[in-house]
Amino acid sequence: MKPEPVPATILRRFHGTVELGRYLVGRDASDSADEVITHLVGLGNTTAGVTLKLEPKMPAGAPEHVVRIVTENSRALRFTGQGFEEERSQSESIDWRCCPEWIIGRGRHM
Repeated sequence: MKPEPVPATILRRFHGTVELGRYLVGRDASDSADEVITHLVGLGNTTAGVTLKLEPKMPAGAPEHVVRIVTENSRALRFTGQGFEEERSQSESIDWRCCPEWIIGRGRHM
């Protein structure tokens, strides 16, 4: 009696993450589309979700005019989630008045 053949594995999904150059975002996104996405959607009956995620850090904060421009543009471009966040340094975010003396080192805990 012959052993039954093992069915071939069918690869049905692909995932990938790429960091785009901050000054060449358009070129890098275009390269990704040309070299990867095109081959996948070219298979027919294939859907490919592509998401652009922005996470700039602005240590000095964003000026009011930039906040306004970026907010208006991201809304016009139909960003599904967008907004600026207030980020405090660790020393600003801890209210030391609420902590027992022994936690912050002002006294000794015995």
